Amino acid sequence: MIYYIKWGEYMKKKGFTITELIAVIVILSIIAAIAVPIILNRVNRFRETSFEKIVLSIENATEQYVNNKFLQLEELSRFGHMTIRIDELLKEGFLSGDLINPTTGIPIPLNHVIYVTLDHNNKIDILYDPNQSERSRITLIGPKTIRIKKGSDFTDPGAIAMDKDGNNITSSIVVENTVDINTEGTYILKYSVQNSIVLERAIIVTSDFPDVDKEPPILTSNIPNNDIETTLGNNITMPIVTATDNVDGVIYNIQPTSNTININSTGTYYIKYDYTDSSGNKADTLTITVVVKP
Repeated sequence: MIYYIKWGEYMKKKGFTITELIAVIVILSIIAAIAVPIILNRVNRFRETSFEKIVLSIENATEQYVNNKFLQLEELSRFGHMTIRIDELLKEGFLSGDLINPTTGIPIPLNHVIYVTLDHNNKIDILYDPNQSERSRITLIGPKTIRIKKGSDFTDPGAIAMDKDGNNITSSIVVENTVDINTEGTYILKYSVQNSIVLERAIIVTSDFPDVDKEPPILTSNIPNNDIETTLGNNITMPIVTATDNVDGVIYNIQPTSNTININSTGTYYIKYDYTDSSGNKADTLTITVVVKP
């Protein structure tokens, strides 16, 4: 026996009702509401983990650079701190390939710097701040470790700070901890400003000082790597140079002994600073290099 069913009747029997379709849509929406955030969180976490690995690779490359070139890094060995640019690591072969921030898809700026410091036990500490383009920048004035004689006067050399737009915000620097000049020991001062990284300085108070002062003072500036770039006809802000001496303490605003700058002509120029302490010890000449570009 053969049964015939009209097509319309068949569709009525085999199709979904409005209620069923709405139920399916609601279920799918619930599943999407639960699953999509989970997937996005996993993708974001994967990107963050990948970026953490890139940051670690930059810090590891910097450590290799420092270990290989330590004897050549006079700024680090004398002052206890310095900065190294990413393009220098690439140039010297300690980093390779394109450095892309996986969280943004944007290349990591080659002018980003890595902070390298030596603590008072000469342990190397390396810190790369991937958000430095958006953060305030802070730089120590003078050595990272200072020895002072017990009971003597002490003036903190301090630090220089600039916000991300290049405005001087040194007055906003916060310094944690204090130094007791009458009690021997090592005191750690911590410097920060707004959302900057934290820099540390060790002040060693001791009675173990030589009767005859033979230690020369150290000259430092507020200019990273002692290099300045400007364009033709544009004035520069003169560096702030400080002398730090084991007996005389900190002497501010050292004046240049030589200045060859001509901002109206392209080229490389030099500003030189000298200082001699009260015991006749002469500091090594500090040279600021100024490049005037077209």
